[in-house]
Amino acid sequence: MAALTSMFGCMFVIVAAFLAGATTAQLSPDFYDQACPQALPAIKIVVEQAIGREPRMGASLLRLHFHDCFVNGCDGSLLLDDFPGFTGEKTAAPNLNSVRGFEVVDQIKAAVDSACYGSVVSCADILAIAARDSVVTLGGQSYEVLVGRRDARTASKDDANNNIPPPTLDFPALLSNFQSHGLALEDLVVLSGAHTIGMARCTTFKNRIYNETNIDSSFASALQMICPPTGGDNNTSPLDETTTIFDTVYFNDLLEEKGLLHTDQQLFKSDGSASDGLVRYYSTNSKAFGADFGVSMIKMGNMKPLTGSDGEIRANSSSFWYSLAKARDAQGRNCAATIFVLLQLRNDSKHSSRKPSLERAQVVLMDCLKGMSMSVTGRNSTPPSHPILLVVRDTL
Repeated sequence: MAALTSMFGCMFVIVAAFLAGATTAQLSPDFYDQACPQALPAIKIVVEQAIGREPRMGASLLRLHFHDCFVNGCDGSLLLDDFPGFTGEKTAAPNLNSVRGFEVVDQIKAAVDSACYGSVVSCADILAIAARDSVVTLGGQSYEVLVGRRDARTASKDDANNNIPPPTLDFPALLSNFQSHGLALEDLVVLSGAHTIGMARCTTFKNRIYNETNIDSSFASALQMICPPTGGDNNTSPLDETTTIFDTVYFNDLLEEKGLLHTDQQLFKSDGSASDGLVRYYSTNSKAFGADFGVSMIKMGNMKPLTGSDGEIRANSSSFWYSLAKARDAQGRNCAATIFVLLQLRNDSKHSSRKPSLERAQVVLMDCLKGMSMSVTGRNSTPPSHPILLVVRDTL
């Protein structure tokens, strides 16, 4: 059993809480002031250390927050790992071999849990705070992060594929995407300014440097030396000329048709549009850019957060099974161990002699989960829909 618990500790994670119903709550800047005043300083230290080791990490952490929020809200779902019967968002096309920095998030989680003597700060909040701290560490203006989010128990690869805007969109589709998330034209332009830091892979801009005409010829030629017509898809280029400084060079580059991505240059087409005006404005007004960027980040960070009793506070940023490996129901039974037995029995279920054991294990699991619900809610209630139940339904 010790070996079994160790295996689950490495592979799986969930806080064993099946809460019935939900309460509404608002995000606030002082959510952790009483519960753990050391939380935000602990996050900042790890972020600064990570960027000190690798300046590009600031852009990576900022991007994690974007990609998390654009898929069913800012709920930490991007961080969840795949496991049998569950597919997360990390392997979706916009994320696969692209988003990075998960190891730093794990370091932040460990540091903040140590500072708070337990899992007090959600992974979703860690992403929001780390994004702000990354901007500040690289020279950008600070802004007040609203916190109090809780973590999702599920994720959607399909929604990640559909909701995260690819770098090939023309302006109307790009704006429509942002508007579908409750963001406006001004948010689109100012949040795109996050591309003032970081790198992009050749596969994301190769078509632009070889086939588009609204691009500076010298700029395109230089990029073609890095990205050949075939191959080299994972070679990288800076998103602007000062890739480790959070400044307004990105907007100046757009004025000179040096936007690296197709979606970047779509913001400035020299047609007198509203987006053209915003790009010109921010190119010469760094204070306005910094202030407006913070406002739009807060707006984006408020997209469908889980609060109150919705979701959970994960014990581990990348999985929702870890605590379940230790959890017991009111009768002292280990539900995770029962799931493991189910998965083992499933492999032998084609043998008729194993089917009665499989059926009994399924009954025990459902009773165990119900017992866990009763022990948390204090009432006799059927566990709500949860990924664990989907595992039973879909893989067993």
